[in-house]
Amino acid sequence: MKRILLSALLVLMLPLGACSPTETASTPEDSVIQPFVTGAIPDQDPEKLQRLYSKLADYLEAELGVPVEYQPVTDYTAAVTAFRVGDLDMVWFGGLTGVQ
Repeated sequence: MKRILLSALLVLMLPLGACSPTETASTPEDSVIQPFVTGAIPDQDPEKLQRLYSKLADYLEAELGVPVEYQPVTDYTAAVTAFRVGDLDMVWFGGLTGVQ
């Protein structure tokens, strides 16, 4: 009985081999990887924010393996708008913004 179950299981698993992802060619050299753009609420001196978030961008770039940039914004509303339209990929918001 165990042999029959094992054989049936192996037969049923055979089609799964066809489901494996295909190897894709490496990206063409003329394609450019878009940077991951971060931002933050401008609640401090812009130079200090640039210094702090540039360090975060460097860390994320090393961990993720993609270019990461910090983009300063003029005010809170600009940060929310830039995030909504896709100009910023990640923004350091307060808790209220996430709820809204």
